[in-house]
Formats: sequence, structure tokens, C-alpha cells
Amino acid sequence: MNINQNKKVTVIDLGLIDYPTGLDHQIKLFQSILDVKAKNRDLPSEQHLPTNNYLIFCEHPHVFTLGKSGEEENLLVRRRVAEHD
Repeated sequence: MNINQNKKVTVIDLGLIDYPTGLDHQIKLFQSILDVKAKNRDLPSEQHLPTNNYLIFCEHPHVFTLGKSGEEENLLVRRRVAEHD
């Protein structure tokens, strides 16, 4: 068991935010955690830096995802062509 565990949690409320912006924010936080873990590899365990913990609240408009192995043929809806004025 790591006696240097960081048990603090930073709560972040992003409110209503578009999906790409919210995802980008989460990716940056995750990368910061990975950076600390990478630094810790070169340090003795008693000198390890704590990683931050986050609880993120956000809401975004509906998003439909297909997944990594999905194909357009898997969709059960028709593509809607935008109408021009």
C-alpha cells in the first residue's frame, strides 16, 4: 500500500459545455496525471509526487458516437441532407 496516496479530490463543474471542449479539458487533466506518474518512475518511492484526483461535472448537447469499429452502415438512421436557401 502506498502511504503517500493523495485522497483529496478536486471537484470541477464545467456546467453546460460543448462535447469537444469538455473532452479536451478532460484529456489535458489526464495528461497532467500521466506526466506526474512518469516523473515518479525516476524517483524513490518516498519522494513520489502525488497525482491529482478530479471529479468533473459537465453537461453537453446530445452526441451520437459510433465507436472505433463502427461503420456508417451500422447506423439505423438516414443521412439528412442540409437544405440550402
